[in-house]
Amino acid sequence: MDTSLLSSIIYDKNHSDALKQLCIEAFEKFNNMVFFIERDDISYETSGRRENSDKALEIDKAYKELMEELHISYKCLHNENSVETIIEELRNQGYINENDEYAEKAKNQLGFKAIIYNL
Repeated sequence: MDTSLLSSIIYDKNHSDALKQLCIEAFEKFNNMVFFIERDDISYETSGRRENSDKALEIDKAYKELMEELHISYKCLHNENSVETIIEELRNQGYINENDEYAEKAKNQLGFKAIIYNL
Protein backbone atom coordinates (compact mmCIF):
# COMPACT_ATOMS: atom_id res chain seq x y z
CA MET A 1 0.00 0.00 0.00
CA ASP A 2 1.21 3.52 -0.59
CA THR A 3 -0.59 4.84 2.47
CA SER A 4 -1.70 3.51 5.79
CA LEU A 5 -5.25 2.33 6.32
CA LEU A 6 -5.21 4.60 9.35
CA SER A 7 -5.02 7.63 7.03
CA SER A 8 -8.65 7.10 6.08
CA ILE A 9 -9.59 7.60 9.73
CA ILE A 10 -7.41 10.68 10.16
CA TYR A 11 -8.66 12.43 7.03
CA ASP A 12 -12.35 11.49 7.42
CA LYS A 13 -14.08 14.85 7.79
CA ASN A 14 -17.37 13.13 8.77
CA HIS A 15 -15.79 11.16 11.64
CA SER A 16 -17.71 8.06 10.57
CA ASP A 17 -17.67 5.30 13.18
CA ALA A 18 -18.45 2.76 10.45
CA LEU A 19 -15.45 3.83 8.37
CA LYS A 20 -13.23 3.83 11.45
CA GLN A 21 -14.28 0.28 12.36
CA LEU A 22 -13.80 -0.91 8.78
CA CYS A 23 -10.29 0.58 8.61
CA ILE A 24 -9.32 -0.89 11.97
CA GLU A 25 -10.65 -4.30 10.98
CA ALA A 26 -8.72 -4.20 7.70
CA PHE A 27 -5.58 -2.87 9.42
CA GLU A 28 -5.63 -5.72 11.92
CA LYS A 29 -5.66 -8.32 9.11
CA PHE A 30 -2.08 -7.35 8.21
CA ASN A 31 1.19 -7.94 9.98
CA ASN A 32 1.99 -4.25 10.47
CA MET A 33 5.25 -2.54 11.28
CA VAL A 34 4.51 1.11 11.98
CA PHE A 35 7.15 3.81 11.86
CA PHE A 36 6.53 7.44 12.72
CA ILE A 37 9.18 9.74 11.28
CA GLU A 38 9.57 12.92 13.27
CA ARG A 39 9.78 16.08 11.23
CA ASP A 40 12.86 17.35 13.06
CA ASP A 41 14.20 20.66 11.81
CA ILE A 42 13.65 20.20 8.09
CA SER A 43 11.72 22.80 6.15
CA TYR A 44 8.13 21.91 5.31
CA GLU A 45 7.57 21.46 1.58
CA THR A 46 4.18 22.98 0.69
CA SER A 47 4.23 22.08 -3.01
CA GLY A 48 1.62 19.42 -3.70
CA ARG A 49 0.29 19.45 -0.14
CA ARG A 50 -3.16 20.30 1.16
CA GLU A 51 -2.03 21.59 4.52
CA ASN A 52 0.51 24.02 5.91
CA SER A 53 3.16 23.07 8.46
CA ASP A 54 0.93 23.84 11.46
CA LYS A 55 -1.87 21.65 10.12
CA ALA A 56 0.67 18.90 9.35
CA LEU A 57 1.78 18.95 12.98
CA GLU A 58 -1.87 18.61 14.06
CA ILE A 59 -2.19 15.59 11.78
CA ASP A 60 0.99 14.11 13.26
CA LYS A 61 -0.54 14.48 16.71
CA ALA A 62 -3.80 12.87 15.51
CA TYR A 63 -1.87 9.84 14.19
CA LYS A 64 -0.07 9.39 17.48
CA GLU A 65 -3.30 9.76 19.46
CA LEU A 66 -5.06 7.22 17.23
CA MET A 67 -2.23 4.72 17.57
CA GLU A 68 -2.28 5.15 21.35
CA GLU A 69 -6.07 4.76 21.44
CA LEU A 70 -5.88 1.55 19.40
CA HIS A 71 -2.83 0.25 21.27
CA ILE A 72 -0.81 0.10 18.05
CA SER A 73 2.88 -0.09 18.74
CA TYR A 74 5.08 2.10 16.59
CA LYS A 75 8.65 3.23 16.42
CA CYS A 76 9.51 6.91 16.35
CA LEU A 77 12.44 7.68 14.10
CA HIS A 78 14.25 10.84 13.23
CA ASN A 79 14.42 11.84 9.59
CA GLU A 80 18.17 11.29 9.35
CA ASN A 81 18.89 7.64 8.54
CA SER A 82 15.21 6.68 8.84
CA VAL A 83 15.17 4.75 5.57
CA GLU A 84 18.25 2.77 6.57
CA THR A 85 16.70 2.05 9.97
CA ILE A 86 13.43 0.84 8.41
CA ILE A 87 15.21 -1.34 5.86
CA GLU A 88 17.38 -2.84 8.61
CA GLU A 89 14.29 -3.58 10.72
CA LEU A 90 12.61 -5.26 7.74
CA ARG A 91 15.75 -7.34 7.17
CA ASN A 92 15.89 -8.28 10.87
CA GLN A 93 12.27 -9.45 10.73
CA GLY A 94 12.96 -11.50 7.57
CA TYR A 95 10.77 -9.47 5.20
CA ILE A 96 13.64 -8.56 2.89
CA ASN A 97 17.08 -10.06 2.37
CA GLU A 98 20.52 -8.46 2.12
CA ASN A 99 20.42 -8.28 -1.67
CA ASP A 100 16.89 -6.99 -2.06
CA GLU A 101 16.90 -4.68 -5.07
CA TYR A 102 13.71 -2.86 -4.02
CA ALA A 103 15.19 -1.94 -0.65
CA GLU A 104 18.30 -0.51 -2.26
CA LYS A 105 16.22 1.40 -4.80
CA ALA A 106 14.03 2.81 -2.02
CA LYS A 107 17.04 3.85 -0.02
CA ASN A 108 18.79 5.48 -2.96
CA GLN A 109 15.92 7.10 -4.85
CA LEU A 110 12.94 7.68 -2.60
CA GLY A 111 14.55 8.80 0.62
CA PHE A 112 12.35 8.96 3.68
CA LYS A 113 9.17 8.61 1.59
CA ALA A 114 9.88 4.90 1.15
CA ILE A 115 7.83 3.70 4.08
CA ILE A 116 6.10 0.36 3.97
CA TYR A 117 2.90 0.65 5.98
CA ASN A 118 1.27 -2.75 5.65
CA LEU A 119 3.18 -5.98 5.12
